[in-house]
Amino acid sequence: MTNYVCVTFEVANVAQSEVLNFKLEEVGVESIEDRDSEIVAYFVQNEWPKAEATLKDYLISENITFKAEAVINENWNAKWEASFEPVNINNFCYVRAPFHPPFNNTNIIDIILEPKMAFGTAHHETTFMMMAQMALLDFMGKSVFDYGCGTAILSILAEKLGAAQIYAIDIEEAAIENAYYNAEINHCNKIVCEQKILSETVSKEYDIVLANINRHVLLATAADLANYVKKSGVLLVSGILLSDEDLVKEEFIRSGFIYEETIQKGEWKCLLFTK
Repeated sequence: MTNYVCVTFEVANVAQSEVLNFKLEEVGVESIEDRDSEIVAYFVQNEWPKAEATLKDYLISENITFKAEAVINENWNAKWEASFEPVNINNFCYVRAPFHPPFNNTNIIDIILEPKMAFGTAHHETTFMMMAQMALLDFMGKSVFDYGCGTAILSILAEKLGAAQIYAIDIEEAAIENAYYNAEINHCNKIVCEQKILSETVSKEYDIVLANINRHVLLATAADLANYVKKSGVLLVSGILLSDEDLVKEEFIRSGFIYEETIQKGEWKCLLFTK
């Protein structure tokens, strides 16, 4: 059984919270919860010491304090249920836990999510923006590639928007197990999830590619992702801090994509490209 460490960071403001979120993802965080003045992060127990050492100088420079406590797998759901609140995405989509009642507006897409140790609950700005932008795209009958699927929240939304087939990958075994579970409880049957990195997949062109990851992965795989998007297809990416927008935009344009637009929420950006 895998044991985890729950680390609670005290943050001073939204900007500090956004940067810390980004840095936590870089050092292999398993799951993140954003609260008013705290970030609660979960690490596999034997991974936390290395992450702590990497973060040390940044935390000291920003005067960010934290406390860490061991938490066994069985305690995860209780901790999560105590803090998980439903999310309304622009009156278009409602994300809730199994123990929350459905939203009272039946015209809103209802997504049930049990994230466990996977990223993607719509609470984070990047996921929120990806879903908001997906509302403006035509998924009907389309093929979709969800690169770094986490909880499969974007794949589930894609199917509910009419996608004909969805292929989702993530590097974490726990994410893939969780993705399949979430697909099942949402009655989705067009999603195929695999534990893989991009280079391990068979290159195939899709109508729509979704990539909510981080700047480093996006920059490293921009050229390869060009082989996964059909001519006139769409690429939607997030996980990009405000300060990194130009860097990411330039790399994808260099890789053959056409930049369309950017939206922003907090310190994060979501970019839309076509090909």
